[in-house]
Amino acid sequence: MTKTLIILILFAALSGCSKNAKPRTFTLFSGRSSLNGIEILGGAILKLVNSTSGEVVTMDLTTSPYTAIIPNGTWSMYLVGFVGPSLWQGATYCGETNKTLDGNDLDITINALATNCANSPYKLLIATKISAWDSSLWDVSPWGP
Repeated sequence: MTKTLIILILFAALSGCSKNAKPRTFTLFSGRSSLNGIEILGGAILKLVNSTSGEVVTMDLTTSPYTAIIPNGTWSMYLVGFVGPSLWQGATYCGETNKTLDGNDLDITINALATNCANSPYKLLIATKISAWDSSLWDVSPWGP
């Protein structure tokens, strides 16, 4: 009985003292309210860069509603949305924002435009999903004499 009580008190003290804020869940709504009235049906890429540690996290958001769990901290957020109709297809819309997440709820607005996608880091993010090769022709000629 005494051991159980001590363990319960210890557990209560530890859990009461750990006031670390939970990571935030980022939700990109799949509707016309998400990216300047453009419906995103082909997935999205979210790149996060922590301003303090330099940590880089890249997430593929493939299922609507697109969600990502983001740890607390100060982040530069880069988003690429694909119009679709299938995964990683269609026109792209790109935008960024900088936010500090501290455990409180926060609305994050990313102004995404098609013209932004020609800039870095969006070009590299898009290139990871879109192959420049439509087809390939291999030389099947015999080698040697």
